[in-house]
Amino acid sequence: MFSGTIPETIPNTRTIFLDFIPGFFLLTILTHNFGWIPLVVTLSALLFFIIKITMRCMKQKSDLGVIVSIAIVLTFSIQVLSYIFTNFGFILFRGSLPLLSANPASMTINLALIGFMLSVFRTGDVVIDEKIAPVTKQRN
Repeated sequence: MFSGTIPETIPNTRTIFLDFIPGFFLLTILTHNFGWIPLVVTLSALLFFIIKITMRCMKQKSDLGVIVSIAIVLTFSIQVLSYIFTNFGFILFRGSLPLLSANPASMTINLALIGFMLSVFRTGDVVIDEKIAPVTKQRN
């Protein structure tokens, strides 16, 4: 009954899922196949994620927690910006879109970074830096 591939058995279908395998131009393919609304929704979700974790980073009480979480936020922000520039044709370097690209190595690294950030957020209320008075020279 069903022989061959899906486009042969069901006429007038588009093979759009094969375009997603590389993942380098995911935003361009998303806009081409589905229109501007999914692109705006995807970029809004990433922007909301970056703004939300930035606001959460500023509420940290530990200096080390602020430094680590800001470094992770900057990593995600640079990945998103470089990916958007690559999709617009300004190829700086070939990156991946955090949490959406199909590259297993970048997905593992991004999930590990989110794990570090969640660990910082979890221990941020427990560990508070103490204010230490500056050391001054004592004269004899």
